[in-house]
Amino acid sequence: MNFNSELFLFYFLPVWAAAYATSPERNRNFVALSASLLFYAWGAPQFIIVVVASAALDWIVGRALVDPDWESRRKVLLFAGISVNVAILLVAKYANFVVENVSAAMVTLGGQPIQWALIALPIGV
Repeated sequence: MNFNSELFLFYFLPVWAAAYATSPERNRNFVALSASLLFYAWGAPQFIIVVVASAALDWIVGRALVDPDWESRRKVLLFAGISVNVAILLVAKYANFVVENVSAAMVTLGGQPIQWALIALPIGV
């Protein structure tokens, strides 16, 4: 489903907007999150676990950053949270590139190419 598709414009968006407008104030974030996950899962269901895991990790790190018990470890925690997100991005964007180039170099040097299952780039990345 694309943002400019009829399915999105005439069905998904109006239903979401009505649900959001009629939900109580305290439930609006949940409605928006649910709609976002549904929209994302519609386009790339195989990557929904990556998105949910990344969001859950970010939420946990964010909660820990404001917790006074974690005050002495905030920089390490922030660095770890950012590092995991950057690692997801790097693997999704550059793993195929690196493997293809190493494989081409190995073939040029007389070796066997690397057998590799291509990693698809998630929509949200």
